[in-house]
Amino acid sequence: MISLPTALSYQTPGYNQAPEWTRVDTQAAPDGSVRVAWPAADGVHVTTLSGSLERHGPDVVVPGAKEVGGLVAHDDGFALLTRVPDSNK
Repeated sequence: MISLPTALSYQTPGYNQAPEWTRVDTQAAPDGSVRVAWPAADGVHVTTLSGSLERHGPDVVVPGAKEVGGLVAHDDGFALLTRVPDSNK
């Protein structure tokens, strides 16, 4: 079990208030480490895990980001696809 620094809600109200699953993306890097991207109230968190799935350092937080669209893990970091909310109706 990995402790999180903030709450993760696995379902949120979606279209017409129907429950919608929260997307969490997990990717393995070539060196065997793992990156996990998950949304929280303060932005999208990316947690790095060792090859034995133990936390490796603090999360990287992308403030203002609202959802995980995609994740690519590299040996020295990651690429994250996300979005920030806008008011363009």
